[in-house]
Amino acid sequence: MTPDSVTILDWGASHFAGSVFSRTRKSTFRLEGWACEELLPSMGIDPQARIDAEAAIWQRIRRCLGGTRRVVLSLPSPPVSVTPLSVAMLDRANTWRSLEFEGRQALSKGAEECARVYVPSGTSKGKNEWAMASIDRAEINRCTNLIESAGFVVDAVIPQVAALHTLLQGCVKEGSTLALAQIGATSTRFLHVENGRRALRVLPVGGNTLTRILADELSLSIVDAERLKRSLCQDDAAKVSESPMSERSESTREESSGLDEIGEAFRRSREIFANRLQLELTRAIVNQRQPAGVVPPIEICLLGGGAFVPELCAALSRKLRVEIRNLDPAAMFERSESVPVPRGIDAGRCGELAAIARIMLFETPGGLNLLGISMTRAAAISRRQPLMLGIAAMAAVAFVPPMISFRNAAVAVGRRAGEIEDEVHALDRNRARIATNLKAIEEARAEIARWRSFSTARGNWVRFLAELQARLSSAGDMWLDRLQPLTGAGMPSPSIGARMVMSGRVLEQPSEASQSSAEMRVRSFLEGISTSPFVAAFEQERFDRSREGILGFEVVLRMNRSERL
Repeated sequence: MTPDSVTILDWGASHFAGSVFSRTRKSTFRLEGWACEELLPSMGIDPQARIDAEAAIWQRIRRCLGGTRRVVLSLPSPPVSVTPLSVAMLDRANTWRSLEFEGRQALSKGAEECARVYVPSGTSKGKNEWAMASIDRAEINRCTNLIESAGFVVDAVIPQVAALHTLLQGCVKEGSTLALAQIGATSTRFLHVENGRRALRVLPVGGNTLTRILADELSLSIVDAERLKRSLCQDDAAKVSESPMSERSESTREESSGLDEIGEAFRRSREIFANRLQLELTRAIVNQRQPAGVVPPIEICLLGGGAFVPELCAALSRKLRVEIRNLDPAAMFERSESVPVPRGIDAGRCGELAAIARIMLFETPGGLNLLGISMTRAAAISRRQPLMLGIAAMAAVAFVPPMISFRNAAVAVGRRAGEIEDEVHALDRNRARIATNLKAIEEARAEIARWRSFSTARGNWVRFLAELQARLSSAGDMWLDRLQPLTGAGMPSPSIGARMVMSGRVLEQPSEASQSSAEMRVRSFLEGISTSPFVAAFEQERFDRSREGILGFEVVLRMNRSERL
């Protein structure tokens, strides 16, 4: 059964917001309460100071919302991660098993520590497409504990990206494609709807990207750049004079050139931000387009705090060559006369919470709750806590006689446990002795392997000399004078390998046409030796023609470290 009213809390990357919506007789819903506070980057310097600031903000929001206590928490992406999944068309039970299997595979080792829900996206190529929203349970516990410390009781945690499709209800025209880009502080949630098929993606571009670009342009800190960006995005241009940049020097405050410099830097930063957002939107649209058939026209609606950057729609429309407009979320709900009209960024955030309120008031949330079964049951138990305390007191008195009997049985079991513990100690001693013997066996095996390697190294000399003899025999009229290790200053480091000097002579035949023929025979002999597994390379090759009819040669062999001699 759906409730008559619902309180939604939004914990964003740059703000905290809360709203109260109620059902009306016309099957619509009305905004009954609204509160929003900004989260500046300076709050994140000291972790404890940030926690204290967050708790104070939630307490102020609770006072603004009135006596409401039970709430639904909305979390954006990040910290919620969105992963597309594709499973075969099966019955409900097997589909759920397939989703659980694919979800564990996608999350890998962190599957047990993450809470996850599955949102159907449509069908493609004979398979059902889903989007998995997942988040670390520790993050949920941190958020819910902090909110409950302010006096709230969290009944559900809904991923904001799972409710975005409700903003597009009634807006999709037949034969056209509609996309929603919710520009947040750290990322952009992109929802693509085409022929009844929805695709959810999280793009790594957000309002903080524009803040960092503006900070680099004007050499400001992140905190000052954020304040300047927000003042420039307001409708009142007079707030530009209150920006941090204009406060740096009294002599330049009254000069219009300073404001022109800020405006030009903001335009350059906005152009870079629009280029990055356009690139990510293009990738998202191309990846979600159907590969075949007529491509319908596409229209993109912008939402979120980043959507209020001046002239962003015009810049993106010019770059993407599609129609782009800001979504008006105020048309989704009625407003109570006691609630001031949210404007600008507040109106966009109120519309995002209205999307979740529509699901909670008119639809069955089903599997959208990230809170988990155990925490949901704990919240349900907290509602019945006074009644359960009375039942527990009565049960405690009734259970006194059985407890005496159980105590006697526990004493007997304790004696038996002591006997079993003595047997376990004996088994532990045997296990320690066996472990010592196994360690001695492993050391003996290592010693045997070491001696075998020495024996192999001795045999390698015979193999190496045999290869030299075979190559000399095939070369003909060639003999070696010297083969010895290189010692002294020329000795290499152990990481390079040993080097050996090899010198010899070759007899030049009278029938050979030129002196280079003997060199070719020597080089052929060296190339044959280079194929040996014991030789890694040749160095310092020299030839000696001081004796007529005999060609002397000398070369340094760099031995292979893997084949020991």
